[in-house]
Amino acid sequence: MKVQSYSYKNRKEIDDIYIHDSYFNNINIDLNSKKIYITLEGEYIEGKSCIIIFENIIHFECNRLDLWGGEENRILGIYLGNDDDIDKYINYKVEKEQEKVSHKIKFEKSKSKFINICIQTNTGDITNIMCEKMIFIYQY
Repeated sequence: MKVQSYSYKNRKEIDDIYIHDSYFNNINIDLNSKKIYITLEGEYIEGKSCIIIFENIIHFECNRLDLWGGEENRILGIYLGNDDDIDKYINYKVEKEQEKVSHKIKFEKSKSKFINICIQTNTGDITNIMCEKMIFIYQY
């Protein structure tokens, strides 16, 4: 087993992850702990299987929601999304919360704490996850 962790400090290394042609086996979303677990298998990833854990999630979106469609769902790539999208999301959340109250909200979340991850599949789906940390656990 090998563990590799990614955060804001080493986010540029995310573009070097090679999981092309691996298969989605499972996705588990734990709303209480703000974590997502994705299990992948494939001959081209390091080891034979891999678990990706996304921690402290502030945003999760799948553009077509066809992740479990009729085709085999192979990963085309995982890459680092735009940091500006994190700013836009945080600003949007602050504005929505501000509408609910009369006093000024001080929002503690900083974009420098989060990473924006995009995963693209052969079905055309793009999953976007904004989180504080991403952990790869390679199983041999």
